[in-house]
Amino acid sequence: MTTVVTAKHSRLQVLTIMTALTIFGIFIMLLLREPVSYQEGVEKEITYVRDSVSAFEWEKLDDTTRRRFSEYLYESGAFEKIKEWLIPKASDSEFNKTFTGKWNQQFVQNVQVFVYQSIHRLGLMEFWLLNLAPLMICLVIAGYNRHRVNLYGIGGASANSVRLYLKVLWFAGVGVLLYTITPNVVGEYALYTPAFMLLVLALAAKGIIESFHKG
Repeated sequence: MTTVVTAKHSRLQVLTIMTALTIFGIFIMLLLREPVSYQEGVEKEITYVRDSVSAFEWEKLDDTTRRRFSEYLYESGAFEKIKEWLIPKASDSEFNKTFTGKWNQQFVQNVQVFVYQSIHRLGLMEFWLLNLAPLMICLVIAGYNRHRVNLYGIGGASANSVRLYLKVLWFAGVGVLLYTITPNVVGEYALYTPAFMLLVLALAAKGIIESFHKG
């Protein structure tokens, strides 16, 4: 089965290009964006989530996000390393020879907001995964049962259908990754974005299983 996404590019090539562009875009955003504006945007997104879930669910999600944020960024020593590389008074690294102190300071401040946003969204993805797990499992089982029914039918499965669902699955997986690191563009629907992505993944997996070739 082909791994080509377009006529000239394989999935690996497309993924490599997207990864490089994403990393470059994130770097430029963290370097140039005003920290106050960035933080306000993230706080607004978090407020949408807080106001849309129960107090118990929010407390658990918020506590998990804060704990992981502290562990991964501060307690691990990662933030100190970032400051050593970027803050002019703390280092003579090549970064400091290239960018002004203002940009370095903005980058360091924005990194903290970026990491918190990413950890919050991963926690939200985990929240929805736990809540949607029964439905997702049912969809996969339904796909398997449909596949078994098709085994006794006339005609073979469509290879094109399998390819289509594989592409949907691949793009949905990339979408999940991009969701965790890009600025909020869905506003008050931020809470439901990971749920939508997980359902797309489950539906794509169902389609692949039920459309797979007979043995």
